[in-house]
Amino acid sequence: MDRSEAMLPRAAARPEGNENARCSVLLGIRGHDAAFKNASTARSRTSTGHPIEVTFFTLPPPAVSHFSVHCPDLQLPPADLYLAPKAIAAADDLVLLRVPINSLGRDFYQHNDYFVYRAHHQDDPKLDLLPNPWPDRFGDDEIGVLSCGAAAADGGKQYAVAALKIRPISEFTFTLHLYRSKPSGEAGSWTSQLVSVEEPLRDRLVMYHLTTKVITIGGANGTVAWVDLWRGILLCDVLEKSPKLLDLPLPWPARGNWGIYLSDSESFCRDITVSQSKDLIKYNGNHALSHP
Repeated sequence: MDRSEAMLPRAAARPEGNENARCSVLLGIRGHDAAFKNASTARSRTSTGHPIEVTFFTLPPPAVSHFSVHCPDLQLPPADLYLAPKAIAAADDLVLLRVPINSLGRDFYQHNDYFVYRAHHQDDPKLDLLPNPWPDRFGDDEIGVLSCGAAAADGGKQYAVAALKIRPISEFTFTLHLYRSKPSGEAGSWTSQLVSVEEPLRDRLVMYHLTTKVITIGGANGTVAWVDLWRGILLCDVLEKSPKLLDLPLPWPARGNWGIYLSDSESFCRDITVSQSKDLIKYNGNHALSHP
């Protein structure tokens, strides 16, 4: 979700006075500090015990919706974009938020809190503080959220948060980190296990996988896709007892794009999307024209 906008399926909120819930919205991924409240406002506490509120303000696409995070006790510099709360993943009516809790959160993930916002809770929207995964650290492009299981005792859906990290000095062995909420509605815990690509494909040129985005496909087995836009897609059924990775290579770049191949400009010329029914993965490529 390292984009200025992101798809948020099944609207997390509706503006007051509008009874028509939106199927989806475009969400700006950076939050701002504001004390406004509406029907979408959910409350919780940070890991340091401070009260915190999250509110969504939705607009019909193509207008960009936005969200606010209000926690006066944090007192972070409002002009520092890297200390702004960030929506790093979304699926169904779930949004995963990363909130810096002090100025060190700008550079160190252990100084951030992770929250899951649940829009369609039984009564009011709910904001769950996740246990800090430290000493494990996840980049914002390595982590996803998905619905799973039956309804929890508190009336909301159960969910999982998954992150895939490549192991040091390893080409295609990874650690899968998984957090699962509990049916009781209480906080869950993080687990980790090694997963590998049994038959990595097309690895003669690109000998590593660098995740640039995560796509939640879902289903009974909790399929999640970690996408390297230059190399390919690693699919994993994260809810399986012994999950494995399936490698799905992407097409080679067109001749006109070889000059930027393996650079950090992949999002300018290619992307991956999944249909709202989650039954189709689509590759989109823009090709520069080359002249003889």
